Amino acid sequence: MNQKSPTQSIVTSLISWVSIFALLRVASSLVGISIPFYLLAGVLSSFIFIITLILIGNTLEIFGWQINWFWFIFSLFNGLIVAFSIHRISLIICLLSSLVEFYFLRNISEQIYSKDDLKTSKKIKSKKQK
Repeated sequence: MNQKSPTQSIVTSLISWVSIFALLRVASSLVGISIPFYLLAGVLSSFIFIITLILIGNTLEIFGWQINWFWFIFSLFNGLIVAFSIHRISLIICLLSSLVEFYFLRNISEQIYSKDDLKTSKKIKSKKQK
């Protein structure tokens, strides 16, 4: 499996973040009052949360650190501010979508790292048996 380096992911995340943010800012001034737009803006703002979390996580990985709850809250607050700048409905949709997305992201992360832990523990056991 070909994995991207953290630097490539940082650049991709940054471009995605700027694109979504610009789209939301331009669309909010053009669309005006529209409930479907507020819902869509909330979901897109939750993508801002996930992309910010990935961006910070990859930056910390370069320095050998792991992400913690402070960065989770910072990223969530970042997405919520973007959503609130559009409308209150967007804020609530962003919060709910972000929590659901984080749940799935956490499960994926657990699956990936538990496989790595299994491989490491098997190597240690095989070395002990020799």
